[in-house]
This record gives sequence, structure tokens and C-alpha cells, in this order.
Amino acid sequence: MSRYPNDMYLDDDFPIRRPRQQGDEHTPLSEWGMLAKGKTLGKTIDMAFDRTLPALSSNPVNMFEVSGADEFAMNLNVHVSPPKKLPGTGIPTGYSNNTLKGGTQLNTEEPLTLIGSGVWANPVVDLEWGIGGIANKATIDVLNGLAVNISASWVRVGGRIETPLGLPGLTVYQLGCFVGPGFAKARSAQRTVIVNALTAANVDQGPFAIPTWAKTVYVTSANGAAVPAVYTGFIRFLRSAALATDTVADYFYSSNVQTPFPIPNGAYFFSIVPADANLSVQVVFDLAI
Repeated sequence: MSRYPNDMYLDDDFPIRRPRQQGDEHTPLSEWGMLAKGKTLGKTIDMAFDRTLPALSSNPVNMFEVSGADEFAMNLNVHVSPPKKLPGTGIPTGYSNNTLKGGTQLNTEEPLTLIGSGVWANPVVDLEWGIGGIANKATIDVLNGLAVNISASWVRVGGRIETPLGLPGLTVYQLGCFVGPGFAKARSAQRTVIVNALTAANVDQGPFAIPTWAKTVYVTSANGAAVPAVYTGFIRFLRSAALATDTVADYFYSSNVQTPFPIPNGAYFFSIVPADANLSVQVVFDLAI
């Protein structure tokens, strides 16, 4: 038993002795507990956005803020969930920000048979964090899910939509975010999408939904021949499931050069355009989790 009855001893992960508040038997026993006590550590917001309007960005919507004393600064991980949107286009009658009650879907849940059913925009988060009197700020692409490591005693997160002009896309987007203790190991998971039977050269094969949390991508190909050959083509990233409509980027690939391609913000679907026929292509995504 401690010689100091008003002290507390933390777990081995937090080998620091700090005084317990007198009369408070529920004082948290870790730095995370000190930061989290009585705070909202996650939130979902929804935002209406019309790409045809002159403004390039939506008004930012605050998600949440947590803060603690500087002595409780620690490693934190901020997770932004893959964005969702209302199917198709349009905004419900009587809608206002943060009143959506459901009905949103991920890009992987959008029926690809409904070609051109909706265009996906570019969600970003405005992340602020710091210790003491020092504040840092960064605007970060959400992509299709995001995990960010920081060290801080306070964190503030806001979300908004920004996207190019000139294309239709009046709808409601939904973002979710939470903060937790520790650092997440980035790019430790992957997802492979197999594209089979590419029987025609220079023809779009797809569309396919980009996996949630995807960050970078590799493209490999083969045809099972006794003597392997070099196969080429390009992968096309799209904002909608409509082929060659609202293209975000085209990356040329070669089967003997495994170069990772960054996935642009606003890309939610992809197709493969092979330069050779009768190939099987594996599209390997590194995930940001």
C-alpha cells in the first residue's frame, strides 16, 4: 500500500504518479482517461453540396473537440470513416445540415448497374491539434477513409466538401470521425480486386468500386503463358460509376514495374483498360488502416 494515500499509481503503460483529486474516487487512471472524461469523442455530420454553385467548397461543419491539461498530452489516432452520400442526386425537402436520419450508402453499396446514378465529391477534414500555446492545422483528404496519428493535449475536427465545378452532383454527404489513444500503423492492410477475362484490348473493363480505406494501388497482370510477357494498360479513376464520365485520373501500368499509384481524393470507382487481351488483372489496394 502506498505511503501516500492521496496518490494513485497508473498501469505499466503509464508509469507516472499523479495526485488524485480530493474527494473524487472516479478520477481516471490514465492519460487517455484524463482527456476523455466527460467528452464526446466521436460524431457523424451530414452536409448538402451543389457542385453547380459558384463556390468551390461547402461551409465547414464542426464535428467535435476534446481537450485536457497539457500534462496529459499523448499519442492520439484520429479516424475519419469512409464517406457516405444519399443515393442518386437531390436534397430531401426540408433538409438542413445535421438533420439527416439515414438512407446514406457507401460507394461499395451503390448499384453499379445504375450507370451515372450519382457523382461523388471530394470530402476533406480540417484538423487542428496542439500542446500548450502551440496550435497546428492541416486540411486532409478523406479519400475513402482516413487514419491520422498526432501527439496532442487537444484536438478539433471539422468536415467540408470541395470539388471541381461544372458537373452535376446535388446531394447530401455524411462523414463520421472519432479519436482514440495510441498510434495506428498505416498501410498494414490490403484488399485485392480481381478483374478476369479481359478479352478485348483498349476497352474499359468495369466499373468496380474502390475498396473503403484504400490509399494507394498496384496493378499486376498475367495470362498463364509458359513464357511470361510484359502487359500494359491503364487504370482509370472515376467519381461516378459511369465509364469515362467525370474521370479523376488515368495511370498507365506495366506488369513488370510495380509502382504504387496514389488514389486521388474524389475517386470512388475504377476501371481497367488493357493494352492486351486475355489477361487477368489483380488490382491491389493498400488500406489506410
